Amino acid sequence: MGTIKFFKNVDDEIDISEAEIQKIFEENLGNFEEGLELISSFYPIPPVGEIDALAIDEDLRPVIIEFKKPKASEKDALIQSLDYWVWCRNNFDRLERYIRLKGVSIDENEPLNDNIRIMIVAQSFDDRIIRAASGVAGDIKLIAYHFFKGSEEQTGLIPEIIFDSSSMTSSKPPRPPESEEAAERRHLKNKDLMRPIYEKLKGEILELADNIVVNPHPSAYIAFGRKDGIQFCGCYIKRQHIRVHLPLMELSEISEELTPEAPNSKWGYIRIREQEDINEKLMSWIKIAYEQAKR
Repeated sequence: MGTIKFFKNVDDEIDISEAEIQKIFEENLGNFEEGLELISSFYPIPPVGEIDALAIDEDLRPVIIEFKKPKASEKDALIQSLDYWVWCRNNFDRLERYIRLKGVSIDENEPLNDNIRIMIVAQSFDDRIIRAASGVAGDIKLIAYHFFKGSEEQTGLIPEIIFDSSSMTSSKPPRPPESEEAAERRHLKNKDLMRPIYEKLKGEILELADNIVVNPHPSAYIAFGRKDGIQFCGCYIKRQHIRVHLPLMELSEISEELTPEAPNSKWGYIRIREQEDINEKLMSWIKIAYEQAKR
């Protein structure tokens, strides 16, 4: 996530409305999540209310985004978002029709993913909100923002991921156990282009040692770990690539090529888009991750 710059008269205390915060983020959606596309601002769902922003991610999952201006209650935002999430889940057919009518680039034969997400954007989040977010049913991301003042009355906004339930380091409770086959079927649903790439990667990982297992428990990714439960690799299967996550951010010669999962995270990732990307270098990194987990 990078810095978002905007122009505004700078006072000792920045006075900015919720509408301005929303406008800044909507104009920079790709800055804090690749592939995120705005569907609509202020989507009405009577009698529940009005979603600040409705978006869709690279896996064709609808995303409810709620914004709060500085010093506004992030607790209210969490309650509102969950209320909207329940409505969207119960009225998914109506939601899907609306998204398709907005003219987004979705093939008419390609189904939307009904695993609806929540994003909350606020100036800060206290520990109670983060703990509450970790226990909700849907996937949720909390994004804080910080201001800085530059030259020529230029004010910048820096977004920061505070919590992401799909993160490798999230404390979100795992979903109920399922078989390896069922988990892979779920993660690979409507992603036929990625199936041979995943199968090759899985095969090469399992050849590294005889005590490696595929962990079917995480909700957002397929994990590889030791039989004692320690994970050393995670695969997020997207429609057009696979994100391979590894706990190697502390190794300088590797971390330069990995994208950090979150600020100060020990995990980073690299994208693979074809079988040729599963090369000697990538497998050497996965082997290092396995060996570190072994200790």
